[in-house]
Amino acid sequence: MAQIVLNIPDEQLSRVVEALCARHGYEDIFVEEGVSPPSKGSFAQGVVVDLLNRSVREHEEEVARRSAELAVSPVTGMEFEK
Repeated sequence: MAQIVLNIPDEQLSRVVEALCARHGYEDIFVEEGVSPPSKGSFAQGVVVDLLNRSVREHEEEVARRSAELAVSPVTGMEFEK
């Protein structure tokens, strides 16, 4: 499997993790009784994975939409009788 490695300086990591958690609803996670929430680091990684998945899906949808638009030809030769 290919890897994408993101290096964040140690002194910046807490800022990045806190921002991802705050912006993407970490505090809003519903936790069933007795079930621990994911760590903030794990949650932040999930946010990045979701962003990548969403970006790929949106791009491929746009490519498919453009391809479909190019494949459709207009209907010609129609006219109302006068």
